[in-house]
Amino acid sequence: MIKSAQQKELTAENFGFITALTKSQIETLIKKDIVQLELFDEQINEVETEDGKRYVLKRNPIRAEEIAASRKSKFQSLSDFVAKKNEYLSSHHKASPEKALQHVQRRVITLKIDAWVKCEVDERKIALQTDDAKLQELSLLDGCYCLTTNVSAEAMDKESVHARYKDLAMVEEAFRTCKTGHLELRPIYVRKPVRTRAHVFVVMLSYLLVRELREAWREVDATVAESLDLLSSLCGVRVTVQGIEIYKIPSPRTELARLFKLSGVTAPKVLPKGDGVNAGGAGRNVDTGRKLPSRRKQ
Repeated sequence: MIKSAQQKELTAENFGFITALTKSQIETLIKKDIVQLELFDEQINEVETEDGKRYVLKRNPIRAEEIAASRKSKFQSLSDFVAKKNEYLSSHHKASPEKALQHVQRRVITLKIDAWVKCEVDERKIALQTDDAKLQELSLLDGCYCLTTNVSAEAMDKESVHARYKDLAMVEEAFRTCKTGHLELRPIYVRKPVRTRAHVFVVMLSYLLVRELREAWREVDATVAESLDLLSSLCGVRVTVQGIEIYKIPSPRTELARLFKLSGVTAPKVLPKGDGVNAGGAGRNVDTGRKLPSRRKQ
């Protein structure tokens, strides 16, 4: 997803990135002799160019077998389709072989095997031909992938770069957490870049808290959001006797005490006084993303 233009922008803003190259980009690197095909191995290899670009290369044999099996399955599916067309042509003498050929050619394109499979009509019978040389050429990069990063080798070695890219599922989960649920990062139109950056920065700090809590509450059979909802049940008690006000928090019940203990946080002794309308009370306003719109200027 990160192309050359975005790479330059991220580098200019002092952001690090790790991204994978497309197959065509890998082929270009091979043609320019920047990387060699022999470097794609089960062991992780690295190439660093004079301009500081790093390329981390690896070949996954399991993925290579999956791709080969997929090609074989597609060709078998096409062969079955051609057999049905030939059977129809043999039993219907008025049927047009050229029309049937067009149907087969569309199927070849749909299956994305037109680079190495050709079809033609020979005496009212459709025949398939495979280009073995082209197929072998296409198979050379099966299971091969190349990562590129602007992070220096001193800061992160090639094994760490590869491991971080394999954590992509965690990155996607982080985006879901930030954009949905209780963080709710969303497009905002504040016009000034510094304000947009500030908004995203606060959300990222919030996500760090979510990640720390997830790790601390790993043994709890609940999500972070569910645990935070449980903590919201912590209440203060205010008792007034003859004009004297006593305000305290009862000892947290077992579930809450466990959450505090696992997170290494001491349970609070007092809570902000509330009047049932504003959580801050006494003229103080505590706003959330849902409550704030009602107080904005029209």
